[in-house]
Amino acid sequence: MHEIVPKCQKFFALFEELRITPGKEGKEAIKKQIIEGSGLLEETFVKFSNGKTYFGGDNVGYLDVVLGCFLGWTKIFEKLNEFNIFDEVRTPKLLEWTNRIRSHESLKDVIPGSEALMNFYMMVMKHKPPRAA
Repeated sequence: MHEIVPKCQKFFALFEELRITPGKEGKEAIKKQIIEGSGLLEETFVKFSNGKTYFGGDNVGYLDVVLGCFLGWTKIFEKLNEFNIFDEVRTPKLLEWTNRIRSHESLKDVIPGSEALMNFYMMVMKHKPPRAA
């Protein structure tokens, strides 16, 4: 399972890179990397889930909870940057997983909502703006 950690670190670091990158061309290049990364996460999910519902199998496990905490951010970045990180064609299993995690009884109330994350994002933008073009 340790091989997923570097993939996740690289994938989620791209969100900050997207936030601070100026200009449409630079942002498009980062979005492409995020989309490619989501494909790698899809492959990883398929490998580790062994056809089951969650990364660890039939039940929510540690990795599901940790990665699930980032799902709110994926929605924010999709909205702000007008693209889909997970979709039915490229990442069908991961998209199903995201929907299960977001609606899971034990997790749905602890995953930060879009409004709270957007407020935090706007605060970060105010105090740590993107790079100058």
